[in-house]
Amino acid sequence: MATRTEHERRYLVHSLEDVPGLDRRHGHELIVQGYLASHDGATLRIRRRMGMRSETGPPLYEAIGSLEYKGPRQNAARLEHDWPVPDHIAPLLMRLAAHIIRKRRFSIVTSEGPWDIDEFLGENSGLIIAEFESEQAVRNLRRPEWCYSEITPVRDFDNEQLAMRPISMWPASDLEKYKLLPKAHQD
Repeated sequence: MATRTEHERRYLVHSLEDVPGLDRRHGHELIVQGYLASHDGATLRIRRRMGMRSETGPPLYEAIGSLEYKGPRQNAARLEHDWPVPDHIAPLLMRLAAHIIRKRRFSIVTSEGPWDIDEFLGENSGLIIAEFESEQAVRNLRRPEWCYSEITPVRDFDNEQLAMRPISMWPASDLEKYKLLPKAHQD
């Protein structure tokens, strides 16, 4: 059980190939998040993480389940609290979720520190978000060249919002505004 305040900065990324040091062959986490409740920017979710060698290979470790509360965002900070959930219970809770999101998470380290790069799957396919987290307020962060637009304050890009209203449902004007083109709409 852990409680912390997460300070983050989030950016859009055009392609994983743009991210230096990211090698898809060296593994990632497959993350599935089911949203049990959401109100006024706070959310309760069930999450399962599984380490993967490759997109099709066997898992590196058993799935890890957690029940997580995320408070409303205040500037670039959110209160988080999580509880471990036995893996045989996590799928039962996942069935209660009204909305589910799936993504692959890659991690890299730059001169600024560690970054998580999430490649979204399913109805959010084509969306890639880079996230820099810290226990302290993140100021004077230099945006890497492979990030093209900061989305930290944009609630539409919060995972719980993407689960309820994936980018495949967005009007073309919103996709153009953020220079997004879901894979389902690409030639």
